[in-house]
Amino acid sequence: MEATTSYIRNHRIASIIVALLVVALLGVGVYFGVRADHQAALADCRQSETAVNTSYKQRQATLAKGASLAKDAKKPGEITDRKLLTAVKEDNSKAGKAPKAVTCPTGGPTKNIRQTAIDNRDLAAQYTGNTDITRHQQALVNDMDKTTHKRLDGDLAKAEQLYKDSDGKVADNATRDNLKKAIDHAKAVSKDPNTKN
Repeated sequence: MEATTSYIRNHRIASIIVALLVVALLGVGVYFGVRADHQAALADCRQSETAVNTSYKQRQATLAKGASLAKDAKKPGEITDRKLLTAVKEDNSKAGKAPKAVTCPTGGPTKNIRQTAIDNRDLAAQYTGNTDITRHQQALVNDMDKTTHKRLDGDLAKAEQLYKDSDGKVADNATRDNLKKAIDHAKAVSKDPNTKN
């Protein structure tokens, strides 16, 4: 009977040890699973933080370009449609100070890290999704180009008339030749602004 009791006692101890090992292994598995999930959320959050910072820099560069365009367009005779200038100025004033990315928390609950990543992605989409700013700026550039071409065409017409009127009236034909070269170059630049001398 003592052998049976000893057997039962050893069996109970072994069962308790096995149960404790199973619980310990489950605890370790859960710990590493939670830790891996936390690390993945943190990596995702840092990636969203980088995306916001990149979008923010692009937005600031676009707004700076708009401010520069507005400054150039203020000059008399630079544009025909003043509404475009007003639209670009309004875009810049509406943009104001924009928040930068929310820094990802390294500690705390995983759900807070995930929410920060979502907030950062929303902010990045807000910065890159505003196509009105770019559209208004492009329309202003197009108008400035059209105005410049119109002015250049007028100046070319005057220069060509001067060239025709000066035939036989100048002592040195080199002056007329230089004028003709300048007219030809201006025509080439008018067709392709990248034309070299």
